[in-house]
Amino acid sequence: MKNLITFLKKPLTVQYLQSCSLLIYLSILLFQFQADRVWSQYPFCLGLALGLDTLLYRYFHKQWRIPVTAVVAGTACFILMSSRFALYPYLIAVTVAISSKFLIKVKDGHVFNPGNFGVLVALITMPDIAGFSAGQWIGSYNYMAVIIILGLFVSGLAGKTVVALSYLFSFIIMRTIFSWSSGISINFLLGPLVGYASFLFTFHMITDPKTSPKSKSGQ
Repeated sequence: MKNLITFLKKPLTVQYLQSCSLLIYLSILLFQFQADRVWSQYPFCLGLALGLDTLLYRYFHKQWRIPVTAVVAGTACFILMSSRFALYPYLIAVTVAISSKFLIKVKDGHVFNPGNFGVLVALITMPDIAGFSAGQWIGSYNYMAVIIILGLFVSGLAGKTVVALSYLFSFIIMRTIFSWSSGISINFLLGPLVGYASFLFTFHMITDPKTSPKSKSGQ
């Protein structure tokens, strides 16, 4: 059992588990909810992410590697964005996401979570084409439970559970205070918290090892 836990906590193993988790979310999104996505666009997003990550890593580090984290970034861009009638917003988001890992760095770590940054740039620069729906899975409690369980499991293996839960508790506390002071319904203010985008951010973005504190006190 000890050897298994040690294996599961290895950075590469965690990266594989992150990738598998996002692929599960994507499958639910496409086949269960029939979301406003065209599934045939996803291979282009994934292919670009894998190819660009491989080439940039080779250029900057002079060696080849299996681009596991590119699966996470490419899949996150496709899940979080909606561009049903055009492929290029996805491709731009993925390009920005992967490039930021190598071009926007402090010491040995990238500054922004790649997928989050790529989606943000695409939404800001192409608001008429690229869309975003935070409430895609709101009310789908069974699938929300799947996301939470997988998210807690993977973030726990990465040693990032504290930062994820700190964000959730801080969000709830601040929204509760705002509800008391403004008179706005707490149910309305907490609504975004139970959408898939919120849980992806909580368990798979702010827990990014390169962009979050390592110590529990820092988290």
